[in-house]
Amino acid sequence: MGKLGETAIIVCSRPDSKRVPRKVFTEFPLGKNKKTTLLMALLSRLKMTGLPIILAIPKGSGKDYESYLSMNNVHLFVGYGDDPLKRMSEAAKKYEVKNIIRVCHDKIFIDPILIKRALGIYENMAVDYLYSSFFIEGTGFEIIHGQCLHLASSIYKNVEHISYAIKAVTKNVYNWAIPMSERCGHRILVDTPKDIKVIQKIFERFKTKTIEVSLYRILEFLRIHPEITAINKQPEATIYTCVYNCEKYIEECIKSVVRQKNFNEYEYIIVNDKSKDESLEIINEYAKRYENIKIVNNKKNIGLSSSSNIALSMARGKYITRIDADDYYPSKNAVRELINCIKHSDMDAIYPANYFGSKKTIQSGEENHHVGGAIFNRRSINDIKFTDGLRGYEGLDFFHRARNYLRIGYLANPIFFYRQHDKSLSKDKSEKRKQIKEKISNDYRTAMA
Repeated sequence: MGKLGETAIIVCSRPDSKRVPRKVFTEFPLGKNKKTTLLMALLSRLKMTGLPIILAIPKGSGKDYESYLSMNNVHLFVGYGDDPLKRMSEAAKKYEVKNIIRVCHDKIFIDPILIKRALGIYENMAVDYLYSSFFIEGTGFEIIHGQCLHLASSIYKNVEHISYAIKAVTKNVYNWAIPMSERCGHRILVDTPKDIKVIQKIFERFKTKTIEVSLYRILEFLRIHPEITAINKQPEATIYTCVYNCEKYIEECIKSVVRQKNFNEYEYIIVNDKSKDESLEIINEYAKRYENIKIVNNKKNIGLSSSSNIALSMARGKYITRIDADDYYPSKNAVRELINCIKHSDMDAIYPANYFGSKKTIQSGEENHHVGGAIFNRRSINDIKFTDGLRGYEGLDFFHRARNYLRIGYLANPIFFYRQHDKSLSKDKSEKRKQIKEKISNDYRTAMA
């Protein structure tokens, strides 16, 4: 294949997508009966950097990408199905690339000038990994040293967001903070059907110049047209609750959520796990009154872990927090306090303190990692997810896995009331739950050995 040079851009792509099927082949108008696809527009924009581009795709999808091989300086790598980390690593080895600029295939308006600036910082600081927590959604990228990429690939398999795997193998990282003046709340990636509508408006405005137009001009256009940015505005946070036979407590839980200040800026997902009591009737009454409450009815009882994963797959908020069906928020400012805490930190997750069965007893989040009540960046919790099918100690299992990936912080203030009653899982001392706990701990010790 030959060496491409020390630095190359790798775009991991696949034709399938859960939220927007075949989104990379979505067509946008360029005017005068001309069109381009999302991926073609992205590759054309990346070519402006002058760097070689590797399009890394899974096996069996070559025919979908044949037309892109005619583009100058674009090289195709095929392999490793659903493991983008492995695919990137093998592509970098094949083309003997030392520094990898990783770009996701739906980041259509990445700024070539920002890439060059970031590459200069990466080289001058001699770091292994450069990323930014503050890129505008749809313009982010990362720069990874090949040795770190290969090491992470050998340890971590099938991770959705590879940044956590890279950070786990090196501390020589740099979080490049884009100046406040360059940040905004706009969303210009393609992850939902509504995102496509916004991108469509941008192409209609700039037509044939869309690919070359600066990111600044695109953002200025969106600034003066708030009706466009409103199309795909995401809720600031997703709150979710999983319910199974909790008619005695669920109303107090829901009431504590809907009375939160700024509740209209959040979405609330309630997963009914095939309850046999009156829980669903209570939930439905509140869903009729609040349009941002979404109900999911499981066809069969699947447990808290699997129900949580259903909520995560639907969540659109920048931050995600769970409140369990038998717990509640004592304060109207609880969720806002959680959001402010994680927003103004460099953390991926915040575990707060709680009132443990009584307002007189405060339980530390640092000593008791109760995942119900904690808040996460959406990307971070989706990278870990819950263990499907696990029934019992799902919070312990989650924390054991999360602590190796995520930056975890703590909030001393008690945020939620952790109810204790006869049916509380924390009071279940059965032999079966004891065995589950021992297995989780043993699996974790084995993984760390």
